[in-house]
Amino acid sequence: MPTGSALSPECRLLFRTAGPGHRADEIVELSRTVEWPRVAFIASQEVAGSALWRALERGSAADVPAPFAELLRRQALVTDFRMLHLSRRLQRTVQEFHARGVPVMLLKGSAIGALTDPSFRERPMNDLDVLVRRADVDRACGALREAAWQDNADPLLGELLKDHRHLPPFTDAAVPDLRLELHVALMPPGDVFAIDDEEFWREAQPAPAPFEGALVPSAEHLLLHACTHFAWSHAMRFGAWRTMRLANALVSTGRLDWERFVALVARAGAGSSCYWTLRLARRLAGVEVPAAVLDRLATPRRAWLREALERSFIAEIVSGEGPPSPSLRLSRFLWRVAIRPGRAHADGGQWDHDPRWSRDAAPAVESSPRRLLRHLRGLRSWWGFATRTLVARD
Repeated sequence: MPTGSALSPECRLLFRTAGPGHRADEIVELSRTVEWPRVAFIASQEVAGSALWRALERGSAADVPAPFAELLRRQALVTDFRMLHLSRRLQRTVQEFHARGVPVMLLKGSAIGALTDPSFRERPMNDLDVLVRRADVDRACGALREAAWQDNADPLLGELLKDHRHLPPFTDAAVPDLRLELHVALMPPGDVFAIDDEEFWREAQPAPAPFEGALVPSAEHLLLHACTHFAWSHAMRFGAWRTMRLANALVSTGRLDWERFVALVARAGAGSSCYWTLRLARRLAGVEVPAAVLDRLATPRRAWLREALERSFIAEIVSGEGPPSPSLRLSRFLWRVAIRPGRAHADGGQWDHDPRWSRDAAPAVESSPRRLLRHLRGLRSWWGFATRTLVARD
């Protein structure tokens, strides 16, 4: 697969911490060439400051300017404390589910934390995601209340999430911005992917200590869910570092059967979402995705177009990594070119449900002269985007 345009030292430094084990000398070399304000900003966006600081401590913390070293160190301390607290909260929650005989499956960060790092420090998160069957919702809610999770009191949110895949989030009384989302389905009703919840349940495995009593999805199901969540639900616009950390952790466990994964993706109709998630994980974080797997999932087929789309998505993910799209309509169009919802799916994913990205979010009707003036002012942005992103480069 082509390597594409060079990534900035700031981007490489941060996303290297999400990929395979980085060497201390590699971190030292990168840390000597970066702009630290930008590193700190990207780390904050990606909730990756704690992992970055641990990597720097192992190699080059002395090279970090004192104000940024102190900022990252404090962020790491706070994040690590929050993750240890969240881990203990999940342990107690699983015990309450088990006491009531309610089967519960850990999802996303909760699952990968249970499998690879029960402290949750290596894959920070702001919420826990767990899955129960719809028939068990009442008992599950009782278990959550007994475990000191608080119901969300917002009636509007409850109405908006009626018949959704998860209930309004439960909050932690001690740390209110930490939440638990109780899922009753993996995807919303009528969703576009042929993902079978019962297949997840059948093939789930018991979670290891200290989360005994819960289940975790198979490695292939866990990766499929992460890919569709990032590329479809989040339209590849945020959550990149955490998704890539999850993908790398799964690859590193040696549990992932790539042939089975590709077959599962084909059945689910999720080839484009998985392709772009894994391609970006390999490009940004060096996650060891076999080239043959990407070749089988690749979409669209023209290599030059894939490279241009890759540059545009990286610019969306990492602020300053390239000229941003000058138009939400253009961003939506490029996402559709990559994901091809018209061919594989019934609707346009998150773009059709988030008002910021909706077709109906166009500006109010304006006069022709005003429209012309607005477009003339934006010509430089359009030209920069076209020449640096859409046109092939060495």
